[in-house]
Amino acid sequence: MNPEPRTLSVVVAAFNEEGNLPLLYERLCALDWRALRLEPEFLVVDDHSGDRTPEILAALAAGDPRVKVLRFSRNFGS
Repeated sequence: MNPEPRTLSVVVAAFNEEGNLPLLYERLCALDWRALRLEPEFLVVDDHSGDRTPEILAALAAGDPRVKVLRFSRNFGS
């Protein structure tokens, strides 16, 4: 009997990460989630980036329902 996959939320903080987000997404997608019997969701919390981070995240979320984005109204810092 195969149990239903469990949801795993991967939460990532982002601030001006336009150069890193595509590589992070590629590496997360490369993991064999089925073998781990996990259904991932990728929640990226954008601390009001001033670069192209919001646009990149919007494009990732539009193309992959596992990607969720939360953007702060201002920069709150660490």
